[in-house]
Amino acid sequence: MGECTSKACGCKAPPVVTTAPAPTIPGGMRTTLAIAKMDCPTEEALIRNKLAGMSGVGALDFNLMQRTLTLNHAPEALEAAITVELRRILTLDLH
Repeated sequence: MGECTSKACGCKAPPVVTTAPAPTIPGGMRTTLAIAKMDCPTEEALIRNKLAGMSGVGALDFNLMQRTLTLNHAPEALEAAITVELRRILTLDLH
């Protein structure tokens, strides 16, 4: 995901991660990621398609206006797969 056209989004900022317990996956977590480069439905679809089928990943809640992704996941899924896949996706230049 490259620079957006507005130049006001802070595209160079790294993702911010906050985690709290979540009841949707037994023993799971609810994590909100701030993804500065996510600003359009195409980028949402790319991320959704990559994460939705992953083991240990539950609900995905995207907010493009706030550039956040809140997901429910098994604790081991965040670092082992989700963070790795998101870093891989965020290195793409889609604009």
